[in-house]
Amino acid sequence: MKYKFGFNKSVTVYKTPIYPFFLNLFFVFSLSFIFVNQAADAFFVSVSPVTGSGSLQFGRIRDQVKGQEMRLRITDTGSNRYQVRQRFIEIPRNNRGEQIDSRAITFYTVNGSNSHGTLYQSSPGLIDNSDRVLYTSSSSGDNDSFLIVYEINPEYTVTPGDFFGRIQYIVRPLDGSSEEKRIITNFYFTVESDFSVEINTSSHSRAALSFKETGTDLKAWVEFNLTGEIKKDYSIFQHLSESLRTDDGVLLDAEAVQYLVSSEQGESFYPVFSAISRTKKRVYQSDKNLVNESVLIDYKVSPETTLKLSVGTYRGRISYDFEVKGMVVKTFSLPVSLEVKPKFSINVGSDEGGQLLFKNLKPQESTQQSVTITVESNQNRPFVVIQRISSPLSTNSGQTIDLSYLSVRVQKKTTSLLGTFDSSWQTVDSREMVVYSSDLSGAPVSFGLDYSLTLPRDAFPGDYYASINYSLIEK
Repeated sequence: MKYKFGFNKSVTVYKTPIYPFFLNLFFVFSLSFIFVNQAADAFFVSVSPVTGSGSLQFGRIRDQVKGQEMRLRITDTGSNRYQVRQRFIEIPRNNRGEQIDSRAITFYTVNGSNSHGTLYQSSPGLIDNSDRVLYTSSSSGDNDSFLIVYEINPEYTVTPGDFFGRIQYIVRPLDGSSEEKRIITNFYFTVESDFSVEINTSSHSRAALSFKETGTDLKAWVEFNLTGEIKKDYSIFQHLSESLRTDDGVLLDAEAVQYLVSSEQGESFYPVFSAISRTKKRVYQSDKNLVNESVLIDYKVSPETTLKLSVGTYRGRISYDFEVKGMVVKTFSLPVSLEVKPKFSINVGSDEGGQLLFKNLKPQESTQQSVTITVESNQNRPFVVIQRISSPLSTNSGQTIDLSYLSVRVQKKTTSLLGTFDSSWQTVDSREMVVYSSDLSGAPVSFGLDYSLTLPRDAFPGDYYASINYSLIEK
């Protein structure tokens, strides 16, 4: 047979019986397609919430347990026996990355929702990352479907936020005839906070806490104001998350800072001043079903403590955790500063003010008077206490006696009096006299001075007095 093409040339085409060849080729390809298609389509799996949406959406979790049903359907099994498993590949977390309490979400399969095979997990179980067998088909691998129920219990949804998670369903052939199928469903819900917390401090700042001198103590306070309907009882935990230290690295012993917790409601675990700790401790437990609440934490550093501290500004951090059922729902972390100012002072305690006064003396009679000396110093340098009698012992009418009739001794007030002093009676033989000399540490001290005056035989009776003062001098 000859055909003409547009090139003005003739081409001879030989006609041969090719139909059997194409038929054979088509038959081979058809068989291959059927085989491949059967392998590819084996175990068609679909999952869909009964509500009809494409994912598990629970909306807002409030007071009631909220549930969603998921129907899982397996078709085109090719009569192969199979098993269905479930795994939470992402446990739900909120927009801050906080994971939901594992007790908040449970799941179970619905008995009787399948037509063939065997259902497992018919009792509520907790979610986790493990494979959970939900269903095993009949021996003939029949097409089937069944229901899974997921429930969220608000009793354990203590961490607020928008939560997202993912569930994976795995259909696994039990005879190895084809590959397992996997399908993923998203999981959404929102947890609203029962209450809000506002923090205030004695520093008039929500972001820092500074100790201030109040009387003889360094003091500070933190107040938590909770607003809203508090439906779950909560605990407040506190710990010194960063130790207080100066820029030079001088560390403040945590026990130097003391605190107490008070509130008109709930239970304070520290109603009296106690030392703060680096260990996390529960300091307060609320009541349930409250509307608004205020919790106050007072802090102090006693003068006895500050006098033992090196001069400087100590900085650290205190952290507070609000927990509900063991889950942290709110955290506050406050930088703390505490300034220890230089101190080097002397205080005199006497009923007679700045004078020695011996009343109603008669010749050859003796009487005593006592004063208390308190030295406050954090200079870590030795010092001496000097007494100066600026006038002779005299009466109002002008009669005088010599200071040699006056004696003095040091009376220990505490066992920590480490310096040099005389506890036996010493004659005051001059108007200026060292009554106490500290050790090298210059530690603060408190001691008594007892004075005794014996009136000589030829002296006039009456009241005798002399002006006296005390000086604190570094060695």
